[in-house]
Amino acid sequence: MKWFLDISLATSLAMIFASAADAQIGEKKLTPAEKWVVAQAAAGEIADLSKQFPEEKDRKLSAHFLEDLLMGALPGVKPHRNGVRIMGAIIDEPIDLTDAQIPYRVWLDNCQFMSSATFLRTSFSGTILFDESTFKAEASFNSMKVGHDAFFRKAVFEGSADFVGVGITSDFVTDDAQFKNKEQGADFNSMKVRETASFKKAVFEGPVGFGSADIVSNFEAQNAQFKNKEQGASFSSMKVGRTAFFTKAVFEGPVDFVRAEITTSFVADETQFKNKQQGVSFSGMKVGADAFFRKAVFEGPVNFGSSDIVSNFEANEAQFKNKEQIANFNSMKVRHTAFFTKAVFEGPVDFVRAEITTSFVADETQFKNKQQGVSFSGMKVGADAFFRKAVFEGPVNFAAADIGGAFSADQAQFKNKEQEATFDSMKVGHTAFFTKAVFEGPVDFITADFASNFEANEAQFKNKDQTAYFDSMKVGGGAFFRKAVFEGPVELSFSDFAALDLSYTVYHGALYLQAMNYKQIIAAPKEPESHEALLKLAGQSAYRADVYGNLEAFFLRQGYRDDADRAFIAGKRREREQLPYGLNWFGSWLLDWLVGYGRHPAHAGYFCAFFVALGCFLFSPKRMEPQKPDDAPRVYNRFWYSLSLFVPLVDLQAHTVWKPKTEETFLRNYLRVQILLGWILIPILLAAVTGLIK
Repeated sequence: MKWFLDISLATSLAMIFASAADAQIGEKKLTPAEKWVVAQAAAGEIADLSKQFPEEKDRKLSAHFLEDLLMGALPGVKPHRNGVRIMGAIIDEPIDLTDAQIPYRVWLDNCQFMSSATFLRTSFSGTILFDESTFKAEASFNSMKVGHDAFFRKAVFEGSADFVGVGITSDFVTDDAQFKNKEQGADFNSMKVRETASFKKAVFEGPVGFGSADIVSNFEAQNAQFKNKEQGASFSSMKVGRTAFFTKAVFEGPVDFVRAEITTSFVADETQFKNKQQGVSFSGMKVGADAFFRKAVFEGPVNFGSSDIVSNFEANEAQFKNKEQIANFNSMKVRHTAFFTKAVFEGPVDFVRAEITTSFVADETQFKNKQQGVSFSGMKVGADAFFRKAVFEGPVNFAAADIGGAFSADQAQFKNKEQEATFDSMKVGHTAFFTKAVFEGPVDFITADFASNFEANEAQFKNKDQTAYFDSMKVGGGAFFRKAVFEGPVELSFSDFAALDLSYTVYHGALYLQAMNYKQIIAAPKEPESHEALLKLAGQSAYRADVYGNLEAFFLRQGYRDDADRAFIAGKRREREQLPYGLNWFGSWLLDWLVGYGRHPAHAGYFCAFFVALGCFLFSPKRMEPQKPDDAPRVYNRFWYSLSLFVPLVDLQAHTVWKPKTEETFLRNYLRVQILLGWILIPILLAAVTGLIK
């Protein structure tokens, strides 16, 4: 029975207030709907016209009545402290509340404004609700002030919507709202919201502007749709005090976040930026924490130039699909890690002078543009840079990049056959990994500087025509090319390695090792095998004297004198190959044959002994006679005679005493040959023994 008494009491009060209002309004004629609204407002109840008046024609309120009611201008009517709460009203005439002061909450839910609605500089002290209302013509809320929340959930704006300069003390909520005007669109420029601004699942058919908007808490536009393809959406210089959410939002037209400031995170996971001509710009945007673009899709150009991300930048599995225009990250700053794992770039990419404080991760990322490729020139990474299994279809440029930690490009593929992969002047603070990497085109590591190791084990350098340049490269630790394959020329001249491992490396083209410096070098796991391989490697290289000189010095440091001699001799023989046939060539050949260029003087000794022994055989006593008859009593010794002939400048008192008999014509002629041979071989032997031949 209590509920029945409550209902009866409320109905009686409404009738009493209505009667009193009718009496006080006097001459003003109100429609039944308006009278009922007055009664409900005075009683503090919701006036749901759709329930009270099933027929639409009976739910109409005049604009003048509504204006007076909201401003408290109806004679004898004082709305309840609950405010004016109307649902289902139809307002045909234009409504104008310019500069009005409304001291209580206002609900105009599910209402239809058939003409223009003007709330220019209107001030609401409490919450306003326009949920599910429809604005058939232009709606202006320019410079409106709201003392609490403002709700436009599921509202429909068929004309222009002007929220420029509005000030909302608490939340501004337009979830599921529809802004249908395709020409003038919706304008939220310079709006100020002290709490959250929510546009979740909102649909914007026309242009929309949030330029210089100031949102103290979150900006939420998850699943929102920005459908205008020509004018798009602008968030230029917008400020968000906490997080900006655009998860799964769809932008059909150009988007502008230039100089936007987000205090904490920017979340655009799975967001789609579909405009192929103008794309989206985040140039100069500042994000106080993380920026998320995971699985985002960019159909057109994208510009992050000079943006500043205080924490992580995450674009894992993002797709940058425009094939002609650039994805620009030039001079971008990321104060923590930048993630692009499995991202796909269809067009050219620019990371020139980007600054990443910790790591840059682009594992399995695909850079597909074959003409312009991707540039990381001058990029700075404070810790590690990862490009494991990345695919580069076009040219790639790491010139002057500065990596504070390791650089890892294991199993990366550099597929462009014409244009080079450039690492010129790159600096890496730790190890650079290119294990099993594949280079289809030319490669340039000129003057690159690696503080620790350089590992290119099992890497493949497939270009047969153009040179793989490693000249003037510096490696503070070991450079490893184990089982690497070079199909074309290789340039290692003037490079500097603490250690160099070329075990089982395959060279099909020319090899240049001029002025290459190393403390340790191996070409096979075991030393004897390695030394043989190193000598063979030197033989494959273009001739430079220092190639063999360095190898000789290395063998000496290791205590392998014989191998050092082999390196020296091999170098002299390569030197002879460069000479035209002539006296110089013959002299070099003679030194090689006789004394191994001074490293094997025993060879000349063997020849000397041979000719002395030959003389002993030829100059037998029966074929000899004294020079003078007086010397006949003297004893002849064939050895001393042969030796006396052979050794120049030494008189052993044998060849001056004895001579071949007159009839020994051959011996008389051979005697001269042995003397000449002595003059040739003995000085060479002495020069080799004393080290004059080097």
